[in-house]
Amino acid sequence: MPRRRLPLDDVPTRDIGPYKMAHRIAVGGMAEVYRALWPQQAGGDRAVVIKRMLPMLLEDPEQREMFAREAALGANIDHPNVVAVIDHGVDDGAPYLVLEYVFGVDLFRLTRYVRRLGRPLRVPLAVWIGCELLRGLEAVHEVRDPAGARLNVVHRDVSPSNVFLSVHGDVKLGDLGIARDAPETPARQKGGFRAKGKLGYLPPEQVAGQEVDQRGDVFSAAVVIAELLLGKPLYAGGTEIGVLLAIRDGDTSAFRAIVPSLPDGLGDAVLAGLTPRPEDRVPSARALHALLAPYVDAPGKALQEELGQLVVTALDGEGVSADRTSLARTIERDADWYEAQTPVAPPEETLRESGVAYLVEREGARLGVYRLAELVAAITTAEVRATDVVHLDDLTEGGAPRAVAAVPVLARYLPASTRTPSARRRTQMAETNELYELSGRSFLAILLESLRAKDDGLLLCEDGGVRKEVYLEQGVPVFVTSNRPEELLGEFLVKRGVLERHELDIALATMPRFEGRLGETLVALGLVDAVQVFRHISEQVRDKLLDLFLWKRGHVALYRDVHRPERAFPLQLDPWEVFETGALRRVEAGLEDASLGRDLVLVATKVDPSDCGASESLCALWTACAVPRGLSELEGIAASPARARAGVVLLLELGALERRSYGEGR
Repeated sequence: MPRRRLPLDDVPTRDIGPYKMAHRIAVGGMAEVYRALWPQQAGGDRAVVIKRMLPMLLEDPEQREMFAREAALGANIDHPNVVAVIDHGVDDGAPYLVLEYVFGVDLFRLTRYVRRLGRPLRVPLAVWIGCELLRGLEAVHEVRDPAGARLNVVHRDVSPSNVFLSVHGDVKLGDLGIARDAPETPARQKGGFRAKGKLGYLPPEQVAGQEVDQRGDVFSAAVVIAELLLGKPLYAGGTEIGVLLAIRDGDTSAFRAIVPSLPDGLGDAVLAGLTPRPEDRVPSARALHALLAPYVDAPGKALQEELGQLVVTALDGEGVSADRTSLARTIERDADWYEAQTPVAPPEETLRESGVAYLVEREGARLGVYRLAELVAAITTAEVRATDVVHLDDLTEGGAPRAVAAVPVLARYLPASTRTPSARRRTQMAETNELYELSGRSFLAILLESLRAKDDGLLLCEDGGVRKEVYLEQGVPVFVTSNRPEELLGEFLVKRGVLERHELDIALATMPRFEGRLGETLVALGLVDAVQVFRHISEQVRDKLLDLFLWKRGHVALYRDVHRPERAFPLQLDPWEVFETGALRRVEAGLEDASLGRDLVLVATKVDPSDCGASESLCALWTACAVPRGLSELEGIAASPARARAGVVLLLELGALERRSYGEGR
């Protein structure tokens, strides 16, 4: 076991190897960073940066792996636009790296400085900085092992605080600590996204929990470049979850607003790197560089000198020692950035609130006394109604009793179609366009019919006391509510082991301070990472929808032109992935056994499923039935017999297949 020791002092009393330690520049979440001098045989000593792992992390295999990976990758990269890894070793049991010393500021500080001056970067300079960044990123992507094999490295943290600018006008990409020599699959994404990539620069596929490859880095670089031209953050969602929603939805409206003021074609070049779908995005750093290079309309040397002068001005303008700004953050971020991101423990009064009980009355009679978590569950299950009066001293102004519907933190848990008088009137007065009994027609069939009709509206699903609301836009589900307590976000997270019960109680008690939004509350209290909350909300809403595919009784009413709540967390579903998953669940539950006899013969109709956006696998089943096919034949075509049966169910409901009796048409 490595021997533990305290971090070095701000003014070290000893050296590391041949390196003469000068002073500590910063301490980050992973390492302490020092400026040091490296004696040279000729000339003066060379300034370097020493990055040394923090003692409390020495026994963490993942952290040691990150250090080793950074050393190995750095040893194979020699490029003027990448911070050089000069040496590495072990000091008193702690790994350390020796890095190139970049005397200047990072891009985050430079953009903050010019924004404060109200003087945006000139377009040629902004594009040139972006091109230099892309050259460094290309070098990282193209790195090869000693045998010459391409490693397909993904940087994973391309952001302004990892782009370093020297007083000589150099632009260097740094921080290979979380880079990986393979695409990152969802199973390898373990959270910690505040430290592993700033939220505003995460690619949409990483936000969604999908595989991330080098195209994700291209997206991040394109965000940096867009912000250089824009002069402010590209994704300003107001909250961390709002930023992630903007990324997921591809909301580049802020940048598009300035495109007319840019040279012709430059906006389109940048937007080619900001496409949400990786397969539609410009494929590489080299390709994006090629699109942008024509807009650098001045000699590179002149632009480098202009940047160097601006960096010197920024150093002087911030009124700090240039030595202290010499890129401790070559690998570590700002110490004050880490401090700002440190989860804040809830104050003692917040902890006490979790035990407060609230009186609820109905028509002047006492209904009950509830803790906040219990009250939320009671509202969701309709035990407590919108018109019931609640005494909530800490949730209402002046402590006056108010109806549930008049308390925002509680009203959000009412069925969405009953939260406001106007919403209630719309739902009550709207004519029920369709009413389906689930004993005679599956929810899958109902959804497919709405998709074909491109319905906008509300599907109100009820079975006994269970009520779910599915809001449709162009026939695609975009939001789902449920009155089942176990389907609330908090209960969902407790069930998944993401939260402890007492943590949920604290969050619910604190929620009024965050406008009744549990997700934002969890992030603010540091209980769950923002990206994790985002993904869990997406999974939770999706699960609420998929549960409906298994309902065997109850009814569904369609109300057209009833819109989802304004503050709802919108889904961004691939409807056919949901349909296929729902159909597969029905098959696995035996709900389609009666319709899928072994003697079933199927033949394609003129309804082409590709016209409705169906997946390639479904279209392949349809094509195979151009001649009559038995179910057993189709089971050999699909990925599995169950998926073949699920596909047949979908195509039958869509009207793209029809049944034939055995022997008919064969």
